[in-house]
Amino acid sequence: MHIPKEVQDAIQKVNSGISKPEDRAIITDWYNSFDDSSAVVDAATNEEEIKSRILQAINKRRSAKPLLRPLYFRIAAAASALLVMGYLAFRLYPDQPADLSIQAGVHLNYTDGEQQQINSTMEAFLDSTAFDNLSAYQKNRSEQLLTLSTAKGQLYKFVLNDGTKIWLNAGSKLTIMPAFNEQTRTVKLIGEAYFEVAKNEKVPFEVISDNQTIQVLGTKFNVKAYHDEASITHLYEGKIALNTPVQSEIVLPGQAVINELGRLEAKQENQSISKEWTSSIFSFFQSEYDRHTYQSLPVL
Repeated sequence: MHIPKEVQDAIQKVNSGISKPEDRAIITDWYNSFDDSSAVVDAATNEEEIKSRILQAINKRRSAKPLLRPLYFRIAAAASALLVMGYLAFRLYPDQPADLSIQAGVHLNYTDGEQQQINSTMEAFLDSTAFDNLSAYQKNRSEQLLTLSTAKGQLYKFVLNDGTKIWLNAGSKLTIMPAFNEQTRTVKLIGEAYFEVAKNEKVPFEVISDNQTIQVLGTKFNVKAYHDEASITHLYEGKIALNTPVQSEIVLPGQAVINELGRLEAKQENQSISKEWTSSIFSFFQSEYDRHTYQSLPVL
């Protein structure tokens, strides 16, 4: 099933809250071009009921008897899920003004107990040149831990004082260790983040997550390390050393490494899919519809 690019773009704009009437018309025309038996959604329908219907539809596809062309139907499921999300969004809230806020502010917590919020927008997140400079929040606090937290529906990208760029996915937490870029460059991650690490051979960059440590000099990689599932590390450029209490692995470009309770398994994988979330392109077929697939989707 092929989704025209203009339809993909329109769905993305609807999900981002920046759609125009012509974008909604594109989705409606494409939706009406199918002869299906989908139920008509009443605008007064309870939001929780709508979410439940969407998840039931996806789970029904997941449990269906496998056919001869599983990839085709997985992509078709992705298209259907994206279409339903976008279509319901503008059917339920057709008169709402465009809201560029991803969600409420990203939380910053310091060791001394102080908290701050950073407001981010989808427009800024999608701007390839726009990065928040985290140094502005670290003045006179280089000896403190700084923790960034995103809730469901929140996305944030920023640059560290060493020049490293980080995209933080929804439902994630990144802690920057004291004296960063002096003796060490160490961060701790819960959740998912994409890193473009600035090169510094004298001070290696470390990412510590549940049951593993990644050491790099300068490279591009994505780490998905939520507490309740296996960790997955994708490498795009350079080389990294991935260490657990029971195993070590040198990871090469194009490889994905799965960490199950410290046991590492490396394999070749479609690298573009794993970081689509950094462009706000939601991939429903990179995993078996696990709940984190929906982390960065806006709440209907």
